[in-house]
Amino acid sequence: MAVTLAVCALAFFGLLSAPRLYATPERFTQTTAAGSDLVPDTAMVVESYWTDRNGMKRTSADRQLALAVPCGIDETTKAYAACSFDHGYRQVQLFHPENRFWRFQWTEAGILLLPAFALGGVAVRRTLRPRI
Repeated sequence: MAVTLAVCALAFFGLLSAPRLYATPERFTQTTAAGSDLVPDTAMVVESYWTDRNGMKRTSADRQLALAVPCGIDETTKAYAACSFDHGYRQVQLFHPENRFWRFQWTEAGILLLPAFALGGVAVRRTLRPRI
């Protein structure tokens, strides 16, 4: 039972990161503070990060440190967001749209059914094997 529980736990946590392996996420780059084409709320966001004017990937902390003098430190204001975009920063989000939901469900079901059938076959064979 312990082995079964461990295999089930590994399969569950493995499948949480699996969508990035069998589907390339779409990319959205926000270039203005009033981004009109935002990522839909129903999308599964894989990664979100900032890029500077040179296209280098930056964390929010890097951006805040670089913009502390020209833009201030209050990241919650619209003025800070506008200043951030004016200084060449862009927010990038990688996401899977909601129309991939069933594709992911069927793929994950297949991934889980293959070992289930294999282990079921082993169990039936061992059960029906004549005893000596």
